[in-house]
Amino acid sequence: MQSFTLTIYIITALVPLSLSHSTRDPDLGKNFTELVKSKGFVPEEHYVITEDQYIMGVFRVRCRKHCCAQKVVYISTPLWMDSDSFVADYANNSLAFLLADSGYDVWIGNIRGTKYSRAKVGNPNPSSFDLEFFDYTFLDIGLKDIPAGINYTLKVTGQDRLFYIGHSQATAGVFALLSRQPEFNKKIIAMAAMCPFRRISCDIGQKEQHGILQVIAHNYKALTSLRKVLGEFPPTTKGLSTLCYIVPELCDASFHFSLGETPNLNSSRLEVYMQFIPAATSVKNILFFAQMSTRSCSGDYDVYDFDYDAIRSKWGILSSIFSPEDTNMKRYGTRRPPSFAADAIQVPVKLYHAEDDGYATPDEVARLEKELPNYRGSWDMGPRYGHYDLIMPTYNKTHVLDAIQFLDSFADACAKT
Repeated sequence: MQSFTLTIYIITALVPLSLSHSTRDPDLGKNFTELVKSKGFVPEEHYVITEDQYIMGVFRVRCRKHCCAQKVVYISTPLWMDSDSFVADYANNSLAFLLADSGYDVWIGNIRGTKYSRAKVGNPNPSSFDLEFFDYTFLDIGLKDIPAGINYTLKVTGQDRLFYIGHSQATAGVFALLSRQPEFNKKIIAMAAMCPFRRISCDIGQKEQHGILQVIAHNYKALTSLRKVLGEFPPTTKGLSTLCYIVPELCDASFHFSLGETPNLNSSRLEVYMQFIPAATSVKNILFFAQMSTRSCSGDYDVYDFDYDAIRSKWGILSSIFSPEDTNMKRYGTRRPPSFAADAIQVPVKLYHAEDDGYATPDEVARLEKELPNYRGSWDMGPRYGHYDLIMPTYNKTHVLDAIQFLDSFADACAKT
């Protein structure tokens, strides 16, 4: 079944289809600003240049009521998603809208490689085979994209600090930032971490875990060869939304292949979701997830290991010494890649997680509870919730409401705007 789903996924991605939207969901075909306007909110588009010259789309949803100038929140997008994910549902069921109606000035940073951040200074339209453009992992996102977005947001709003909400990869990225650049601890008031992790489960592909990352974990060697010719993954997702209209069952299978099991997803909106899911990332990034899975079994948390494949080969480390490609010594100046310590992460953090999450597993959440110096509690969604259910569940927004209450507890008495 998995190979059949993968075949359908590839075919629909590479062969775009077109049908009239006249009898379909009114949100079909809308971009971020159009989705926001259609729900009665005011959007803004901003573009930020990172230190390594990537051009990031950073979008704003202005507060609609009970506005407070000091309540600025920055959201970074997770793996396989862009900013559309936070405004794709109705006003009472989308994270950005719930925050805006709770007095927050909402900023959403699109990470490099996704459709709103798919450009670089001097390279406005990279192809899927542009290995230089797609030479990054989520640690580059954490150390370059997130700080650029935070600094820009603070500059525009005139504030010294803001709140942070991240899901999945966006938690791992900011944990890396706070560890490597501890001055950002002073810029983030508090953080709500949805499905958080600093390492990926070493049994990825087992138990509840399904989807693209399972295939990656089981086909690491083949994907390593793929990275030599393809930078972007997936290269395109055009046609997936139309698939939902033609064959809903295959649409559902393709969606769950992309994100893994999401039993509480609002399935009535699948056709809309498939317009922007899965958002693209780099082949290098997904290979890093596979590396992390293996390394987590021994408790390591390293940046991308360029000698990883050499160590696994029959020639061992010698193959990396004589290889013309990148090596750890070339990139980092050391044989072994550097690690990230948790003790520098001083921001107050509350964790929101699910028992059936195969990425941010209960064991990883339990480790985070012990590792984080300023851990402020956890919210367990319980069983029958998957990794991406916390972003777009059909009804249950109790975790979002609790996250808002958590952030509110750190908000100073503020001037209404």
